[in-house]
Amino acid sequence: MTNLQYRRFVEAGGYEAERWWSADGWAWRMGQWDSKAPEGYREWLAGRPPEKRGEPFYWHDIKWNNPLAPVVGVSWFEAQAYCAWFSAQPGNRPVRLPAEGEWEHAARGAPGREYAWGDDFDRDKLNCAEFWAMQADLSDDTNWINWFQSDSRKDASTTIVGQFPSGATPDGIHDLSGNVWEWTASWFETEQVNRVLRGGSWSNVRRNARCAYRSRYVPDLFDNNIGFRILSPGIFPDSAC
Repeated sequence: MTNLQYRRFVEAGGYEAERWWSADGWAWRMGQWDSKAPEGYREWLAGRPPEKRGEPFYWHDIKWNNPLAPVVGVSWFEAQAYCAWFSAQPGNRPVRLPAEGEWEHAARGAPGREYAWGDDFDRDKLNCAEFWAMQADLSDDTNWINWFQSDSRKDASTTIVGQFPSGATPDGIHDLSGNVWEWTASWFETEQVNRVLRGGSWSNVRRNARCAYRSRYVPDLFDNNIGFRILSPGIFPDSAC
């Protein structure tokens, strides 16, 4: 989902209309959810009080708001509300966040690809840490930390959807490996604490961009490397993150 696409939801007053939000999502929007959050995340949430929850967190930051780049700084609740709003607009098909299995099927295909395009890693096919560092593999934690603290990392960011056409799936779906982590509809564990994220991001290494790699976060988390894509039932996830 790009900033341009998401802007329509913001400008339509989606953040002020409770009808688009789940009960927990609206509680998050109003600041009542925070007491439910795991203790380790409460300090993080405090940096985004309710008055800063009326738009994506990085909405006015030029580094992250390119209209054609994925929207970031959105929690799972915001992604879910966008889907409800979009589905209700005249002429639109119903959409939702993809389940984890649906996401993986779109990314791996029937052959079970390692990456969205195939089995062999190529840093020039995706937006990831190796691309910015111009190195083949940063999977060693020390190497990644050295890059993360370097000037190269300061230049790293999201990229516009479709900037890596050779990294698309054979079906033409872009950025399923790299660019931003993508919220899915699935819970990570039976206790239903964390939602599953897939795909890796601009700040992560090659192993995180594997189609089978799973990550997780509580639904109220937001960051500059987390976005989402939508799915219309019966159709592969939208090509825009």
